[in-house]
Amino acid sequence: MAKILDTDNTYKILKTNCSNSGEYNTMSVQFGDGYRQSTIDGINYDRETWNLTFVPLDSTTCVVLKNLLKNSQNGTANLLSWTPPGESATKYWSASRINMNSTEIYDYWQVSCILTREFPLVV
Repeated sequence: MAKILDTDNTYKILKTNCSNSGEYNTMSVQFGDGYRQSTIDGINYDRETWNLTFVPLDSTTCVVLKNLLKNSQNGTANLLSWTPPGESATKYWSASRINMNSTEIYDYWQVSCILTREFPLVV
């Protein structure tokens, strides 16, 4: 069962440091006469990543969030369930490049990560 990443109530995203990128998996063939043909590759061809930074958190909440993000790397059962800003569909994600930085506010931290879209097997 996927873990819910609640960015509406529990872990707020710092919108100024939030970015999204995506591309398609494609296959292409280049022919000798300069003609090129391309097509999407597979049923899960849409690759998407989000760079997120969470607003300053107290040390306890920071550690809980960091562990939740790190745990998402341990297989399908631990993926994160998250709805990106402005979208209505919940998608599945794994986190990487998880960083924890201190802020200028006493005993508060920021957590940043990259979320990569995953396509879990559905049975």
